Amino acid sequence: MALRPSPSCPEVGPRPTDAPTLVRVPRRLEVTELRISSRIADKIMDRGIHPEEVRATVEDVRRLPFSWVNDEERGDRAYVAAEIQDRPAAIVLYPAEGELGTVWNLGSAYFLDE
Repeated sequence: MALRPSPSCPEVGPRPTDAPTLVRVPRRLEVTELRISSRIADKIMDRGIHPEEVRATVEDVRRLPFSWVNDEERGDRAYVAAEIQDRPAAIVLYPAEGELGTVWNLGSAYFLDE
């Protein structure tokens, strides 16, 4: 039996181009692999943070404290509250394109007490 539109429930047409898109973001942040580009590695090492310190802080760690931030130009980012070298730090992650939600790219890492 085919469904037909009715006056109370018209047929759904094409989506307007200016309609907001719904993005499904996870409630928990799971990082099984952290990808760090050489450019980002150089940037955070200039701040005194070694890439492996960041990797050890977020990879395979349960219940990372984080919040989502949406940047219109860059998309969704996860800001992780962390401690590196016994100092408060923030780690910015963004989803790796084409992955299933557990592979992330490092956007930045910095100390919060500077």
